[in-house]
Amino acid sequence: MKLPLSKEEFESIYSRVPRLCVEAVYYIPQKGVLLTKRAIEPAKGMWHTPGGTVFYKESLEGAVKRIVKKELEIDVTVEKILGVIEAQFDDHHHHDVSVAISVKQVNGTINLNEESSEYAFFKTLPKDMIPAQKEFLLNNLNLQ
Repeated sequence: MKLPLSKEEFESIYSRVPRLCVEAVYYIPQKGVLLTKRAIEPAKGMWHTPGGTVFYKESLEGAVKRIVKKELEIDVTVEKILGVIEAQFDDHHHHDVSVAISVKQVNGTINLNEESSEYAFFKTLPKDMIPAQKEFLLNNLNLQ
């Protein structure tokens, strides 16, 4: 897939303006919420919800399905929009405004790409998690 921006364009633009993202909230009450551990910056080594940039003229639903397929190799359906998560990464000059979207797996087996080193389902959220995402999940799911 050809990306709409080169790495240089991406860094130049998003070091000056907020970036619209989607976050996939894959929650199974009996198991918890699926998180992946970032293997890339920003927030390398932190647990987070799978997510990423919405491309120009891409729907939120299309973006979350694309990102989940890329990061987890599974197909999902969109259940509903849960809210907005705002995160700032000062050491990387990123300001992300993410639409958190509840998703349900419909096909495939989870396999991670190079962006994550591991995944797990959590009923109790880990300490080493992106703070804005952790606060959002605590406020919106039945987690501790």
